[in-house]
Amino acid sequence: TKLEIGFEDFLKELKVKYYKNCRRIITPQEIDYYLPEYNIGFELDGLFWHCEEQKPDLNYHLNKTEKCLEKGVRLIHIFEDEWKYKQEICKNIIKNILNKDEIRIGARKCEIKEITSKECRQFINDNHIQGFIGFKYGIGLYYKDELISVMTFGKLRRNLGYKDENDTYEILRFCTKSGYSICGGASRMLKTFIKTYKPKKIITYSDRRWSNGNVYEKIGFKFIHNTKPNYFYVIKDKRINRFAFRKNILVEKYGCSKNMTEKEFCYQNKWYRIY
Repeated sequence: TKLEIGFEDFLKELKVKYYKNCRRIITPQEIDYYLPEYNIGFELDGLFWHCEEQKPDLNYHLNKTEKCLEKGVRLIHIFEDEWKYKQEICKNIIKNILNKDEIRIGARKCEIKEITSKECRQFINDNHIQGFIGFKYGIGLYYKDELISVMTFGKLRRNLGYKDENDTYEILRFCTKSGYSICGGASRMLKTFIKTYKPKKIITYSDRRWSNGNVYEKIGFKFIHNTKPNYFYVIKDKRINRFAFRKNILVEKYGCSKNMTEKEFCYQNKWYRIY
């Protein structure tokens, strides 16, 4: 497929050894691409073949990830639309994971400033796989007057099941400019936020498709638990956040019967979930 050809070309550019369709790690299942020098595997998840119509088990991707972990292999899942529409971000994340960044800078050489949404919206869209989300406080690292890393904070999100708590915040986005690796950058931005706003508690999430969460443990966070698999809806060639398909929206915007569930209505319209 075009997806596989493009990904293989990228691995060749990085000059890393890889095995394709490797079955020796979690036999009889295969890993699309396995990099033995790094103990890292990559899955290229096509939206049609990986949605619930084809793979109804909501734990399918999770189980494969955990089977690999038992063998000491970190498995990264890349959805088809991410590679198609955010390919440069995907490549830059992978370069960072494989220590292939071109520029390495110590955080002490950087200037730290508070930033606004307007100042960093494009930066986050260009460098974070999930894109921009509104925030209350933002901390930025500047090197020679250029913004190279951002960490944003906000109140706990209700759509994730939290109630607002006084002096409790969530790290909403953390990202670094493509091609850069900043030693101590995350720690310095977090400490600046704590010193300035004195929060009682800070939480954050790590997307297991891309990350093992080690950056947060290194800067003082304690692991609580793994959440259940989340899902998107596949519309044509993109995943759309499930929050856009809440029952009240389906009723008001699409004429969904109040007697039907969200899943029943979406399935009827061939809007399938991908977990």
